[in-house]
Amino acid sequence: MNNSDELKMAARKARYFLAQLTCTRYVLKYFQSCNVIDSRVAHFIDHPEDVRFQDETLERETQKLFQAFGKYFDEYSSAEDPGHLFNKSTVLIADSVLQKYLEEIIKVMQPIKGWEVQKWPNSLGGLIAKLFLGDSLLDYERYPERFKHVKFLDQLRHVIIHKRGEVDKQFHLNCGIEVDGEEPRDSWPELWGLTTDWSYPFFKDNKEEFRDYFKIGEQIRLPIDKVFGLLKECFIFVDEVLEICLRELT
Repeated sequence: MNNSDELKMAARKARYFLAQLTCTRYVLKYFQSCNVIDSRVAHFIDHPEDVRFQDETLERETQKLFQAFGKYFDEYSSAEDPGHLFNKSTVLIADSVLQKYLEEIIKVMQPIKGWEVQKWPNSLGGLIAKLFLGDSLLDYERYPERFKHVKFLDQLRHVIIHKRGEVDKQFHLNCGIEVDGEEPRDSWPELWGLTTDWSYPFFKDNKEEFRDYFKIGEQIRLPIDKVFGLLKECFIFVDEVLEICLRELT
């Protein structure tokens, strides 16, 4: 497999994982909206012995889970909608998929380009900054219009993991919003007003609208329509990174 094929394979895997994530989240949305167990799931509840894994312990324990699943589902109430938790987990998984994708891109491109980088950043936002901003290891003249969406995704990931989902002052600063007279650093791109053709964007026409939507001290708002919009941007990101790298090979 040549370098071009390796890059295309990395992009193909990333797109596939994102597609799986999107479809899974859609199915979870269906289960949130009704107390009906899908017929395929119902089969394993009625016949847990049909649940199969190569690992015997995993198979045994999962069969126990399906034996109890019907009771758990009967206890579910639509008033206890777990959608916010599902949406937060979707953000985390998407961020992880894209970080893995960039790591695979770096593995192919570093020996070709001769990048003398001993230690790469351990976050998606850090990798983007290293590749396309700071050192500008890859030439991407359209960064301000596109890759900011993925930087925003990484900001959401940071809030979910490190701030238990609570919007804080630093989130506003990182998105280009001044707080109590403190200005964001010039090197941070403004993430509050990004353009998108998605019908349900997170992004606002002005900073006051952004402040009102993401209130400091409150849980981050992650409705499913906007999460799907970010997933759309993730697919675009994968394709455009591939385009950049293939151009660098010529």
